[in-house]
Amino acid sequence: MEGSQRTRIRDLFKETRFLAGSEGSQRDGQKLKHLAAVLQDERPRALLPTDQGSLLLTDQRLVELLPHLEASGAYNVMAFQGYAMARFFKVDTFRDVSYRRNALDPVIVKTADGGEKIIPQEEGILRIRFGDEAVEFRLGPTQMRAGGDEGLREFESILKESSGHAQAV
Repeated sequence: MEGSQRTRIRDLFKETRFLAGSEGSQRDGQKLKHLAAVLQDERPRALLPTDQGSLLLTDQRLVELLPHLEASGAYNVMAFQGYAMARFFKVDTFRDVSYRRNALDPVIVKTADGGEKIIPQEEGILRIRFGDEAVEFRLGPTQMRAGGDEGLREFESILKESSGHAQAV
C-alpha cells in the first residue's frame, strides 16, 4: 500500500471508535484498507467485533462484515483476505436497540500448582430493530472480556446519534 493511500485511509478512520477488542484494527493498515473497501461515500463511526465477524457502523449504514479466509500453504492454514459484506441496514430505518448478557458454562483451567481456576464466561446479544425487522448479533466471551459491556453501550449511543435518535430510550 502506497504512503499517500495509507495516510488517506488512516485519516478516513481517524474519528472511528474501535470497540470491545477491535482497537488493534486501528493500527493495522491492511485491515483498515479492507474496511475502507466496503465504504460508499460514507464516514465510518464505529467498529464492533462479533463472534462471527464485525459490525461497521457508518453515518449511513450498519454493515455486517464476515472475514474472507482462504487456505494458504501446505497445512491449509486459513489466511485473512479481507471482508465479505453479509448484509447491511440503512441507519435512517433504525427504530431501537437493546442488549443483554447471557451466562455460559465456565471454563475450568488447571493451574501450575495442580489446582483449578474457574473462569466465568458470558456472551452479549445485541438486538437492533430496523423498520419492522429485528436482527441479533452475538458477542462471544472474548469480546465481552475485552470491554463488551462498555463497547455495547457506546455502540448503542453512536447508533442512536447516527440515526438521529439520540434521545431514544
